[in-house]
Amino acid sequence: MIITDIKSKELSLYAKSNPYFARAFEDIEKIIAEKTEVGKYIVEEDTYFYMVQEYEAKEPQDSKFEVHEKFIDIQVVLEGEEEIRFDLPERLKPGKEPKGDNVYYLIDSDTCDTTILSAGELAIIFPGEAHAPGIRHSEDKKNVRKIVFKIKY
Repeated sequence: MIITDIKSKELSLYAKSNPYFARAFEDIEKIIAEKTEVGKYIVEEDTYFYMVQEYEAKEPQDSKFEVHEKFIDIQVVLEGEEEIRFDLPERLKPGKEPKGDNVYYLIDSDTCDTTILSAGELAIIFPGEAHAPGIRHSEDKKNVRKIVFKIKY
């Protein structure tokens, strides 16, 4: 996984590794400028789409780890902030039944790493990487506006 800022010079390096990364980085600017409404936007069916989301970040106990099998996530926080937890899937306990591209695990983990994504920051999460996004980090920034890009791996 990669944690960075939408203004980072390194985005141009990441963009060279996958043409859809370049597309996503361009779309971030467009989505911000146009104040795109909440919803799911399919650009290329089953290959490249994104969701603009607004929600109140969850308490840790209400969260779960997820692992994608076929899609890369680019999760971009536009407003607010959230904690994302990461761990190795083999360290986690199975959760609810898989659905679509998602395999779920319980949030219980004493080995996970965490990062805080604030407005303007993003995480690139590859298939097989267990992550638990959308966790509340602070009471005053719990309302999150975010883009989640899904890119076929």
